[in-house]
Amino acid sequence: MAPSPIALYCGFVLLFALYGILLPGGVLWDGIGFLERSRDLTQIDLPHLFYPLLVRLTSALQGILDAPVEKLAKLWSVLGAALAFILLWRRGSSLGASTPLALCAALLVATSPRIWWESVLVEPSTLTLAALLVAAEIGRALGPRTLFGRALATSLVCVLPMGFHVLSVLAWPWLFLQTKAPENAGATPSSRLRPLMLILLVVASAGALFGYSHAFGHGPPLGDRVNQFVETCKGFLPGASSAKDLMDGVAAHAITAWRILGEGEPGLLTAAGTALIVVGIATPAALAHAVLLAGPYLLMFLICGKPVVGLLLPVYIALHDSVASGTAFAERSRWTRRIAAAVLPVLVLAQSSVSLGQAVMHCMSPDLRKQQALAIANAAPEGSVLAAGELALHLRFYTDAEVIVLPEVMLYERGRSGPDFNVRAALDAAVQGHLRKGMRVFATPDGVQHLAKEWNLPPGEWLIGKEPEIVISESPPLKLVELTLPQASQTSR
Repeated sequence: MAPSPIALYCGFVLLFALYGILLPGGVLWDGIGFLERSRDLTQIDLPHLFYPLLVRLTSALQGILDAPVEKLAKLWSVLGAALAFILLWRRGSSLGASTPLALCAALLVATSPRIWWESVLVEPSTLTLAALLVAAEIGRALGPRTLFGRALATSLVCVLPMGFHVLSVLAWPWLFLQTKAPENAGATPSSRLRPLMLILLVVASAGALFGYSHAFGHGPPLGDRVNQFVETCKGFLPGASSAKDLMDGVAAHAITAWRILGEGEPGLLTAAGTALIVVGIATPAALAHAVLLAGPYLLMFLICGKPVVGLLLPVYIALHDSVASGTAFAERSRWTRRIAAAVLPVLVLAQSSVSLGQAVMHCMSPDLRKQQALAIANAAPEGSVLAAGELALHLRFYTDAEVIVLPEVMLYERGRSGPDFNVRAALDAAVQGHLRKGMRVFATPDGVQHLAKEWNLPPGEWLIGKEPEIVISESPPLKLVELTLPQASQTSR
């Protein structure tokens, strides 16, 4: 039995309020990228073609409510998380779980530390989850009968999640299966819902067209923008020179995935792990559906390692489906139903306590990244250029400093150069243009750390130890290191 509309409405409001009250004060890298577009609407990146609509709505709300754009933008993530929660609740019920246990399965996702964290950030990544679930509902509502009809319907509904993140194309096989629900998936949505589903599909298509026209109608020419996008995407691919390097990279990415999905989600992983065993034995078709969704994303993450959010968040839908299907099977017997009814709420409470504690801590913590960015910009001489790492976008958004965004520069250069990529040569190419114009270039602390951590270029290999320094603070130790033309020339040899 599906949850009533009143129950879904109450669940949406309560979760929206809980997330909305505990918003963190800080803004991360992707969030700053989203906020930058509210100032310059020509900066629309191709992977997120629906963002122009959200950016314009955020700007309009800012003018009406006179509230900080950082807080208003976070409400999109809160909205996406609340929508995903009620859609998961409905989905769990359609997979055969009773309403209370379907609620527990949805709460295991909604209260997981990673989902909670993504639900209160600026970049609305949770809308991708909601869009995937809505796309699945639309596919089932359309109910095509022929193979061609199912393929066409899948391609159409896939526009919705791809508008929020282009990597949602990896969910196409899973969405294709959703157009023909499994035996235990319950009845398809009522025919009364089909007009609403078609309206949502039209809105998604219109949003995609708006995103394309806006992205291609402003800023650099289409060819240049697509070329830069392709080269940057190639930069995510492992630059391994041997099979051993490739395997080492895959192993490192596997450890990262385990740290995020395994160590960070105690309740969800426990329930999903148990359910996968049950589902694999009892209902292999449901297991195949979950694997078909999670498999392409996990495989891509093992190869590339990034983007973390775009490749790992959809896996939570597969974990939820495993829990819901396992719960549905457990409810066939009285004693297994009692075990599920006793264990799932305990897992929800245990996991919620962890996430709630982290949310309160983040809510009360100051925005250290913004503070460091302001301190660095204030210490830098007027007219200088800052080569920065994870604080690059903060420096560009909150200050007037000219910034070399090292993460973007390195990814682009690696994608463009291929096997011939050289980190020091790429650094020289990014710096020397400014030096030849007579501008002073300083490496920020986060820039030095980024080169060492992400690109295996420790300071000893590109700093000779005699560069002029500007001390920002003693504790924590922060300083700017000036890069000179002789130094740049020396490192390029």
